[in-house]
Amino acid sequence: MKQILISFLVSLALYSCTGKKEMSIYSSSPDGSLSIFISGIKPNLVDPFTVRFGLKGMELSEAPSTEIYSSDLNEKTVNFEWETNQRCLIRFKQQDGKYKSFVMDVDSETLSVNELHLNNLSEDVE
Repeated sequence: MKQILISFLVSLALYSCTGKKEMSIYSSSPDGSLSIFISGIKPNLVDPFTVRFGLKGMELSEAPSTEIYSSDLNEKTVNFEWETNQRCLIRFKQQDGKYKSFVMDVDSETLSVNELHLNNLSEDVE
């Protein structure tokens, strides 16, 4: 019995170390003049994504970043709401059903990303 438990724990540890995910999602402003991207790396199944915000043509190393607890980065978990052609609200649906929201502003090719604290809204991203 002890050997089975040890085998199970070793298998679980090895499995949690695999499953690295790299995902990206893009959105363009209403007039098409600006294209933003979100690129995320999740080293294994239990860790969060390290997410970087950027502009098309921007070096990824310069991009602001944050951590998001989500299983995927796709249209179901990331929502882009363009307020203007230079301002976008980005909402991430996390694994617990709560949201993490950011405002991205672009002024003369300068990128600013600020987290919003909206009391963890839990409505659907669509």
